[in-house]
Amino acid sequence: GIVDASAGYSTENTTGLWLKGDDAAGTQTLWVKVFDGAQWSDWEDFELVTTPNSPPTVTIADQFIFAGAEPINPSAIVDILDAEGDPIDRVELWDSDGIDNWLIHGEVVDASRGAWIDSIDAISLRADATPGSQVLWVRAYDGAFWSDWTSFDFETIDISV
Repeated sequence: GIVDASAGYSTENTTGLWLKGDDAAGTQTLWVKVFDGAQWSDWEDFELVTTPNSPPTVTIADQFIFAGAEPINPSAIVDILDAEGDPIDRVELWDSDGIDNWLIHGEVVDASRGAWIDSIDAISLRADATPGSQVLWVRAYDGAFWSDWTSFDFETIDISV
């Protein structure tokens, strides 16, 4: 649990000791000393800097694909950025029409209720069986926050047109 150490705190279990940043951005000076069973060390101070974390952002332009074409790999068309440089832990897909345009590792996914994967490189988009347009959605997670859902139009075009 969280401990208020403003009046001091002593523990023998340093393996279970963790530091938590403040709720707001800022710098705190913390102090620590150790006991070897006979004597205490001098106090040592250090600064704990809490930086704000923001959700990643996802950008994707509207896409089109010709009927019968090879699937598109979204890693080339989806731009996922995290201001703090946090690695992207998860990508979630959504297909409001449930037409199964999303593929994960080459397997069709019904993303009508959402589907997630840990790498955008494992995702691809395939054309519908018939020409048409729909809206697809994608968002990303940096281990702390989800981005907003980003929608894009996805159109299957008849190659004979």
